[in-house]
Amino acid sequence: MGSIEAFYQANMECIKKSNMGMGYNSFCDRDSNVYIMPRYLPPTLVSDAVITDSVIGDGCILNESRKVSGGISYFSRCKIKGTVVGMRTKIRNGAIIEDSVIMGSDVYQIEDADEGSIEGIPIGIGENSQIRKAIADKNARIGEMSRYMINKDNVEEGDREANSYIISGGILVALRSAKIPDTASYEI
Repeated sequence: MGSIEAFYQANMECIKKSNMGMGYNSFCDRDSNVYIMPRYLPPTLVSDAVITDSVIGDGCILNESRKVSGGISYFSRCKIKGTVVGMRTKIRNGAIIEDSVIMGSDVYQIEDADEGSIEGIPIGIGENSQIRKAIADKNARIGEMSRYMINKDNVEEGDREANSYIISGGILVALRSAKIPDTASYEI
């Protein structure tokens, strides 16, 4: 891949239905080999999520509930549309992800139900967060209620490494192991 734009476009092409045999259907075609390295991960766990035109990697947990009130977990569907979700990704309740690439995680993180994680913001996408036309690199931590990755002003280039992201070709990129705080609003 020569650029972030090329990487993003290649991933989006994988999920297009009408891609003349090069999209999702090519994963099932005996004449179009897809080479992978087996990781022996558990299957993806989906709890009442809405998933449209997306590819979900192994070992993901979609619509995970961390909050318990009186012993009852409350769920609000996460919505995933036109997105490639990498392995071991945790997407929590109410998150909305559209036209994005979520790279996943290198490890499963052990979390405490009351404190979220050992390091504050757990790896994955927080409850009620919104991501649109973005790339979240490996081990990104996007907090709850974040409207983090929405480029509403169509900014083409921007270097905001201090805020754990950059913009390249109009695509927001959360850097590897980025920590985006709860209620962050980086709508550009």
